[in-house]
Amino acid sequence: MKNRYSLIFTITCIVLSSYTFSVIGQCTDYTNAIFTSVTKTTVTYSDVYNLEMDIYEPDGDNSTSRPLMIIAHGGSFVSGKKDDWPMPNLGDHFAKRGYVVASIQYRLGSSASELLDSLNVLDIVMKAISDERAAIRYFTKDAATVNQYRVNPHMIVVGGYSAGSILGIPTAYINDINEVGSHIVPVINANGGLEGNSGNAGYSSTVHAVLNLAGAIDELDLIKVGDPVMVSCHGTADGTVPYFHDQVLKGTFQSSSIIKVHGSGNMNAHMDKLGMDNDLTTITGGDHPDLCNFDVLSDFLGPFTCEKMKQFPVSVNDNGSINNTINVYPNPSNNIINIVSEKKITAIQLRDLQGRVVFQMTDLLESNAELSLGNLAKGIYTLTVAFEDSIAVQHQKIVLR
Repeated sequence: MKNRYSLIFTITCIVLSSYTFSVIGQCTDYTNAIFTSVTKTTVTYSDVYNLEMDIYEPDGDNSTSRPLMIIAHGGSFVSGKKDDWPMPNLGDHFAKRGYVVASIQYRLGSSASELLDSLNVLDIVMKAISDERAAIRYFTKDAATVNQYRVNPHMIVVGGYSAGSILGIPTAYINDINEVGSHIVPVINANGGLEGNSGNAGYSSTVHAVLNLAGAIDELDLIKVGDPVMVSCHGTADGTVPYFHDQVLKGTFQSSSIIKVHGSGNMNAHMDKLGMDNDLTTITGGDHPDLCNFDVLSDFLGPFTCEKMKQFPVSVNDNGSINNTINVYPNPSNNIINIVSEKKITAIQLRDLQGRVVFQMTDLLESNAELSLGNLAKGIYTLTVAFEDSIAVQHQKIVLR
């Protein structure tokens, strides 16, 4: 179902044409490539299981509020790596449009034979969901503390390709253990509950949109009105993940014990019936490796992201107004800068005009801080201050002379 966001997007951009460039940028960055290069870094997001992810960020992006996309590779939950095709392609494509993109490595089963036992499959998938939720919380934790990645926790996309998409879909749509079958509950509980046990506890793992490339879901009723939107691409002759309803890996195994799932064709029809915004590109006769042009995906997600970012902005103002008063002085300064806040400060970070972190203090819990910046070059910097018990951060320009 083509949705209403493309019309909203066009009208909104026209209406906002008299506003600041940054607002118009927010409305267009997510559809069209406005950055020419991307930097990839690798970090550990789960200390519990020593899991890494590749983070793709647009070079020269100084935005203080960026959408986040977390993607996962394919491999039938028993193989695959975070830099397998098409993960780098997706990372590059969406980072050039203003997203922060993270491709995660998640725990895998040991062999394909495990897929012949449905309970084994559920356990493997739940472990992967636990890992993905920890990756989401890695960023919501960051937004609440040092804010290194400057993501907006109110605009998070999750998904991927094949198994990675099958992983992302329940992450987005299962938020209550009472929604699943009773036979699945013990498996979920054994893996730390719905939030899992992979680390970064205490932070949100809520997502707002799904990027589905040849994915599926166990039960259609798990997708309900008010749930995240979905953009999908799937081939009708997919022998690995069915387009409609069938067993997974039918081209590999012929076994009644293999789980049957609803593919993109059925999910699209279900969401259409509920009046939910979604978009499906069908590749007639396409097999599992066949994917659509990524521009189709960003054409759907871009306008939705724009609307979501404006509807739920991070509480930030460059002049320092976020229901909290801080005093930063002297500014300009040639060395020492003092910060006095009404709330307890948890972290402080300074970035140059290229968006690089040049100074940071973490694990604070004080109302006053003194920064010694005499070793930094003269120029303009962005100061970010995070506060206790809040995802809000405060940004302010700092001049060193």
